Amino acid sequence: MLIGVPGSGKSTWIRSRNHDAVIASTDDKIEAAAAAQGLTYDDVFEAEIKAANAALREDVKQAVKDQRDIIWDQTNLTAKSRRGKLGQVPKHYERIALYFPTPDGEELARRLASRVGKTIPVHVMASMIASLEPPVPSEGFDEIYQVPNAQKQD
Repeated sequence: MLIGVPGSGKSTWIRSRNHDAVIASTDDKIEAAAAAQGLTYDDVFEAEIKAANAALREDVKQAVKDQRDIIWDQTNLTAKSRRGKLGQVPKHYERIALYFPTPDGEELARRLASRVGKTIPVHVMASMIASLEPPVPSEGFDEIYQVPNAQKQD
């Protein structure tokens, strides 16, 4: 399970690795819907988020049925949200948390600004940052890793 605010490097981390895990991501589904319609993420978010969540749940169910690894690529900011998602995965799965600390303000702003057509209002980001709870073993994780912030890229 990846844990961190938007712009902390979660999806970039996935793209930088070779893996055959199922990626549980509503963003990927919304971006695909936007591309199919010739629109942006922002344009379709409200219309597509419900379907994206339903499709993500189906992806997780199928991955479990097929006994495949799952990478849960959402913000997963609170222990409560993580508990609900971990509850969808059988106990025999190894539960690993990858925690992505929030980059400094300037770097976070740069990363968020680079996401054309995908914006998050400042007050929403502030709320997300304030609600971020680092993962702890008592949540049911077998291992927890903190992923160092990538160096600023020009």
